[in-house]
Amino acid sequence: MEQEKLLLQIEEELVQGDRKAMLAHCSEALDGGVKARTLLDNALIPGMRRVSEKFHSAEGSVPEIMLSSRAMNEAVELLRPYILQARGDIHGRVCIGTVAGDLHDIGKNLVAMVLESEGFEVIDLGVDVTPEQFVETAVAEKCDIICCSALLTTTMPVMKEVVEAVRKAGLHDQIKVMIGGAPVSEAFAQAIDADGYSGDAVSAGETARKLLKMIRLTE
Repeated sequence: MEQEKLLLQIEEELVQGDRKAMLAHCSEALDGGVKARTLLDNALIPGMRRVSEKFHSAEGSVPEIMLSSRAMNEAVELLRPYILQARGDIHGRVCIGTVAGDLHDIGKNLVAMVLESEGFEVIDLGVDVTPEQFVETAVAEKCDIICCSALLTTTMPVMKEVVEAVRKAGLHDQIKVMIGGAPVSEAFAQAIDADGYSGDAVSAGETARKLLKMIRLTE
């Protein structure tokens, strides 16, 4: 099967929540020489973007969304060894999590994988992470960047608390805060004085690299 058609098929199977077929075709693509990052950027991320749009427009039912989410999580686990193998040198460290009160992790997982592929070591804190947990982990693990994700508008204020916690600890020069998620915007990032904003998983790597350069300039 041609690569482009295979990628489109994987994307559609993810949107439909056809986990078995999607994983089988992901394995087929990898065995055929398709790079894991190509699968991520051109099939899985576009597919989850469509799933997210269905969620926010109320077109998709909760069971349908859950099927796609489960399929995505398994695809991430399938691709991770290939991503890590191709990563090369480690350039920086980040800790990432979904903020307190929010249990959604698909976007967070995608960003974590993109960052790993871009040469970052990633400490994944999971979901429902408090500002204190973000800062304590960043300090203990010597992280350069804290990445906060949110899918619910009601949990977005926690991101501001993370920014304030970093500044209160006097760590702003050493640790930058990057935020993202479906309801999050560049304007919101500026309003809470976050250091960086990523509108999607694909751009997360570029944003993280820019923040890393800012830190290195102040060292």
